[in-house]
This record gives sequence, C-alpha cells and structure tokens, in this order.
Amino acid sequence: MRKKTFIYWGAIFLTIVLVGAGAAVLGRGRGPRMASCLPKPPGGVPYVLVEKTLDPVGPGKSEGPFGLVRSIPDEAAWKDLMQMGANVPSSFLLTFGESRQRHWGVFAPGRETVQSFLTGRLPADWAEFFVGSPSEEGRKPGNGTWRLMHTQGAELFLRVDGNLLLVADRPEELDRMQSSRNRRLESVASAWRVQPGWAGHLRMSDAGRPELLPFDFPERQGEASSGGRPFTVEAAWRGVPPFGGEGAWVWEGAEGRWPWGNGVLPVPIRWDMKLTFPEPLALAFGCAGFDPSRQKEVLSEDIGDSREKGRFWRAWMGLPEDKVRRFLKGPVVVSVGGTGRAMGFSTPGFLIEFPGRKEEGLDFVRSLLGERWGLSGLLGRDVGGFEVGGAVPLPFTVMAAANRETAVIGYLEPPSLGTARALQDLSPDFQTPAVFWAWLDGEALSRALESFTPGSPGSLLMGMAGNGEKLERLQELAKQIGRLSAVMPAADSGQLRWSGVEPHERRP
Repeated sequence: MRKKTFIYWGAIFLTIVLVGAGAAVLGRGRGPRMASCLPKPPGGVPYVLVEKTLDPVGPGKSEGPFGLVRSIPDEAAWKDLMQMGANVPSSFLLTFGESRQRHWGVFAPGRETVQSFLTGRLPADWAEFFVGSPSEEGRKPGNGTWRLMHTQGAELFLRVDGNLLLVADRPEELDRMQSSRNRRLESVASAWRVQPGWAGHLRMSDAGRPELLPFDFPERQGEASSGGRPFTVEAAWRGVPPFGGEGAWVWEGAEGRWPWGNGVLPVPIRWDMKLTFPEPLALAFGCAGFDPSRQKEVLSEDIGDSREKGRFWRAWMGLPEDKVRRFLKGPVVVSVGGTGRAMGFSTPGFLIEFPGRKEEGLDFVRSLLGERWGLSGLLGRDVGGFEVGGAVPLPFTVMAAANRETAVIGYLEPPSLGTARALQDLSPDFQTPAVFWAWLDGEALSRALESFTPGSPGSLLMGMAGNGEKLERLQELAKQIGRLSAVMPAADSGQLRWSGVEPHERRP
C-alpha cells in the first residue's frame, strides 16, 4: 500500500514539476505585458495597437505582409522606432485624430541597453537614428528621461521604467504611461483573442471614424447595415522555418465594408470549378459573391428608379438589368500576370473571370462585343477554348470571351491565357469552402511591378505615375515573400501562409 501511495503522489509531484518547468520555458523571453503601459484611447478615436514578442524562429524569421504595419506612422522617427521594435519585445499604440497622429512605444531591450540609458550613454543601435541626452523633463528629475532628436528633425522623449523603455511624443505622456503600468490609469486592452502564443499581434479599430485612418476603406453602406458598430480587426502572426510564416485574423463590424452586398455578408462556396489564369501568374484572388435568397430584400431596396437603372445597363452592356444582375451574381476571380500591350508597349496583363455563368456568360459577351460596342469586326485574335468572343489588338489588347462554363474579360494577349486548372493546384489551403481567397508569387509580382517604375511608359499609360512610392513599397514586400496564400472560410475570419526567401545578408 505504501509503495502504491508513494507512486501515486510521486506521479502528481512529477506532473506539477513538468508543467511548471514547461510554463517557465515557454513563457521565457515573452517579457512583461508591454501593452499595459499604453494609455487607453478616448472613445471615438481610431487606433492601431501592435505588440511583438520574441520569435523562437530566430534570425530567419519573416513577418511577411505584416511587416507593412511598420510603415503606418506619419513620421520617419516612429517608422524607424517600429522597425527597431521588430527585433526586441515591443509594443506601439498609434491614434488618429482630426489634426494629427499620436504615438506611444514600449521596448523591453535587455539589461545592457537599459543600463546604457541609465548611465547617460546612447546605445549604438539608437545612435543610428537619434541624437540626444538625459533630460530633466517629467515628474522626477534624474529618473532616466531622455530627449531624443531624430535625424529628420522629430523630437521624442524616452524614459527608463524598470526593465522597460517608454517612448512618447511629449514628456507628460511618459507620466501617463507610468500611471497606466501602475494601474492608476486605464490602459489599452491587451488580451489577445487570436493565437495569443504567437510572436506578433495587431488590433485596429476605426471607432466609427474610418475617414481618419490612413487606409483606403470602402465607405460604410449606411449605419443600419452595420448596426452602428465600429470596424475592428485583430490579427496574429509568427515565423515558420525556413524564412516563412503564417498569420490569422478576425474582424467585427465588417458588414458595411464589403464593396457590394449592402450589409449582407457573403457565404462560403466550394471552389471546385476549373479557373483560367494568365501565365506566368503573379497574383490572383476570388470572392464568393452573395447568397441570392439573402439578397432578395436588399436588391429590392437598392433598385431605386428602375427605369433609370434599366437605361444605364442597356447603355453600357446592351442587356436588361435583370440579365446583368444574374450574370454578376456568383463568384468572381481577378488575376494579374502574362502580358498585355498598350500603344505597342508591353505591361503585365489582368483578367476578370466569372465562373459558372453558363448561358448568361455567352449572352453577356455577345452583347458586350457585338450588339452594344460593335467590336465583333475588330476582333483580330481568337481565344482558344472559348465559343464566343476574342481579343482586340489595338490600341489596347482587350479580351472578352465565354463558353458554357465561364466568361472572362480583361487586358491580356491571348497567348498569355493559360489552360483551365483547379484552384487547388495553386495551394492545398484552397480545398475547403471559402468566401474569399488570395494567392501571390512574390518573384513574379516583383518583376511585373518593374514595368511601372516612375517615368516608365507603363506607369504613364496605366495612370500610375503618382503612385511610385506605394508601388516601390509593394515591390519591396514582394521581394521578401516567396509565395503567399490566404483564405477566409467565413466572412469574419481568415488565415494566411507565406514561404520566405533568404535575406540578402545571409546569402553567400
């Protein structure tokens, strides 16, 4: 009996030890909950919260598209700070008011960096971007407060608080951050719902004021469509060897954000049809559309003056409104790749596909090319595999074609049109029903974007001359990603994976 009792209690003790040791090891390096130092934004103020802990993947880690979050600040000083925060545990809060952004940051950089600030020495990695010296600003003189000046002129304030570095636009905000950490002031909510054990986290809320955010959101389709709720998204990501990663997100209040549907969220469908893509393919994405039974009431409210709508559809499509609506319902796929020609210059092409349209697709293309626009006599090239339609070679290679399974419209040279294939050939992630999916080949997209460099004929012809900075940033991101696939099994959540490319500094 004593032996059995000893074994019983010994097993319990061993379990406790193992669980405790595992918790200590798994929790090591995550540092304190840094977001608890960030004051809660006032109601009605949009904000972005970012938190980064140590990633066990190490030097080969990749943040993939989530690295773009570090370009959100409107000041170069905070962009550089957020980039520094990618390598140490850190947390940032950005708020967006009527006149300007405001910023707060927290770092857990390690003992050596903290001691350097306490002893009046600016650490070497900080000295790349800032000059500064200890300051007497703040509540307590000699408390490790610094005034920092960025190389481009912005002034920031930093304070050592225990093992953390607090950074803000103004010295009084450092006092508020310390009050938040000591629970004398309410801090921003820092409990993560999405994959709390992952290395990176993001929460963004428009607080019902999307126009204040530095993003191009679709306009809200009326307060009734979203119930007056703010749009909030939470995301998480982590590195996956070698040089890849994965992410996940959920959002709320998205009903009024979909480009169409008037507050009715799409339902998932099986993407088991064959699709046609340009070759080589750089980018593709698809949306499931909306359930017609759920759309009936919405459509009746959205028709407005039926005579005006009817005249519009006949003028542009050559079809009555009810036929156009039947054609537009259902899944839509947009892809970029291959080659198009504009005024004799080669640029990347694009294609819009309407799978599963059958007779509606044939009628649509016949009407579009023949009865309405009178292009049938100008079709210089056939499109293989399609019963009706073709391509107009000049001045732009415009393509429209359909068979009894699908219809395509785009700007593409016919030889660039690939053979229809299963979506699962792109990624096994697309095997489950989904409302949305996306796929990207970073190398192919980077090459395609080279056609739109500032001053190039492609950028001028396609009206992209004013978007050089955005295109350059997108090209830089594409170079860091091998292939990316994203899928939304429901309208309020999704996952993505990306394979990475080895960083340049690690290549022989």
